Amino acid sequence: MNRPKRIKKGDTVELAVQNLAFGGKGVAKLDDFVVFVTGAVPGDVARAIVTKTKKRYAEARAVELVSPSPHRIDPCCPTFGECGGCVWQNLDYGVQLDYKARQVAESLEHLGGLRGFQLQPALGMAHPWRYRNRVDFSIGMRDEGAVVGFRPPGRWDLVLPLSICHLLSTEMEAVRTTVENWLRDAGLPGWDPRTNTGFARHLLVRSAQQGAELLV
Repeated sequence: MNRPKRIKKGDTVELAVQNLAFGGKGVAKLDDFVVFVTGAVPGDVARAIVTKTKKRYAEARAVELVSPSPHRIDPCCPTFGECGGCVWQNLDYGVQLDYKARQVAESLEHLGGLRGFQLQPALGMAHPWRYRNRVDFSIGMRDEGAVVGFRPPGRWDLVLPLSICHLLSTEMEAVRTTVENWLRDAGLPGWDPRTNTGFARHLLVRSAQQGAELLV
């Protein structure tokens, strides 16, 4: 399969997203050439900028929705799309489960070589939030002092401030806030990766016993 000559890095293309790849990127095709699209979900028609080209596929980033998918929903997180912790928060939860089940079936077929099996439906949670029991925060610096949060995708030099994360328990969020406030009150700097200096670099929090115990 040859890559169409018109597809090159920096091009803007209009794509109809048909599927979801493992990891959360949308999958579209141009003349049978696969394009993985960041920021798009199945059913979207999006304008996207090509960010990488390979012999068998390309990668692109959605910059405008021409026609949104009927399965799109409003993400509840104010930093969705920036911190990189969630990739499907803008997709209906029932549709998420369907695509996750498809990915399991594809893995069993293509990687496991299985055929003719019956796959049970994915079991969803009644409340698909606040379920993580471990989090690794990064600690950096801003004008106001140390900041405890997450690094945006592809950024080794920046820590995104965090106000709320719907994947974490409120107890874990409280630890993050407490540590950040303590660092600022004490005048202790976060880590600067450019100079490899600072007082604190990472914060690990684990929850056990349904939140009754916390490891910091």
